[in-house]
Amino acid sequence: MRIKDIPKENRPRERLKQDGVDALSNSELLAVILQKGTQKENVIDMSNRLLANHPIDKLSDCSLTELKAIPGIGDAKAMQIKALFKLNYLRFCLINVSQNIIWDKLIMYMHPKLCNLIFYKKSYLIIISWIGPIISSSPLSFSSNVGFGSHEF
Repeated sequence: MRIKDIPKENRPRERLKQDGVDALSNSELLAVILQKGTQKENVIDMSNRLLANHPIDKLSDCSLTELKAIPGIGDAKAMQIKALFKLNYLRFCLINVSQNIIWDKLIMYMHPKLCNLIFYKKSYLIIISWIGPIISSSPLSFSSNVGFGSHEF
C-alpha cells in the first residue's frame, strides 16, 4: 500500500502535525525522518521492518556500511539515521553536562554549611531553579549523631 492510499489523518506526518510527537509509534517517527520508502515498500512498512530487525538501541550502533546493507536503505537514509542518533546523543550529553553543573554548584553552596557538622545530622531543603541557580536553602532538622559524621541534604 502506498502512503497516498492511506487516509490523510492516519499518515505519520499529518498525525505528528495534528496530535504531536507523543502520539506516534517509534516506526512512525522513523518514517517521518526517512520520508520515503521504495517502489516495493512504503516508508511505514520499511520503518516497521527496520525496527523489527534492528531495535533502536542496536540501530544506533550500526555503521553507515551496516545500515546500507539493509534493503531499502541507501546513502541518504543511512546518513539520516546516523544524524538522528548523533543529535540525540548530543542532547543527552548536554543534559548530563547541565545536571553536573547544577550538582557542582550545589556542592559548592552546601559545603561550608556541612563541613563543621562532624557529629551532627542536619537535613536541608534546597530549592534550585531549572536553569541552575540555587534559590534558597533552609535547615529542616538538626540532631546529634554521636560517633559518626553524617551529612544529609
